[in-house]
Amino acid sequence: MEPTIAKGTEVIGDKLFYYENEPSRWEVVAFLAPEIQQMGAKLGLSPPAKISNLKPSTPATSVIQAALEIREKEHFLVRPRIEYIKRIVGLPGETIHFERELIYVNGKSLKIPSKLKSAYSSGFARSSSFRFGLDEYKIPKGHVFLLSDNLSVGRDSREMGAIPIEFLSAKIRVPRS
Repeated sequence: MEPTIAKGTEVIGDKLFYYENEPSRWEVVAFLAPEIQQMGAKLGLSPPAKISNLKPSTPATSVIQAALEIREKEHFLVRPRIEYIKRIVGLPGETIHFERELIYVNGKSLKIPSKLKSAYSSGFARSSSFRFGLDEYKIPKGHVFLLSDNLSVGRDSREMGAIPIEFLSAKIRVPRS
């Protein structure tokens, strides 16, 4: 999330916020890694699912692999947890696409807050299409579309797809610079 949140910065998150409130555009959120959530429910069942369908060399894949190895060797169940921090850009039911330095939601150019213009001004080069082969993406009900404030690195919804709202674990208070 650099430059908004520098590496190593401690942040404060409100873990109860999304029990009482709907997500809003531009909020910074912590959310549970989708790979971990999908795998976590299966770890206690027999036999554990293989992780071959996960992208290699991601932190989530490494954590899942470690949990599976502990289960096999020690017969001890570990439920891994990884949280990412990203910004909500698209809301349930919206259609989103990127063009040059602009974000379009439901066919209209989205007004990017001034504090994010420099972060988002050059990062959409890799966003001309989504990893899953679409030029635009319809956000399912009950999901949000998340972007990193550093668009050239890191994984976000352009690669992972929309994230279920129930995976949102906290609203993050962004430190003042």
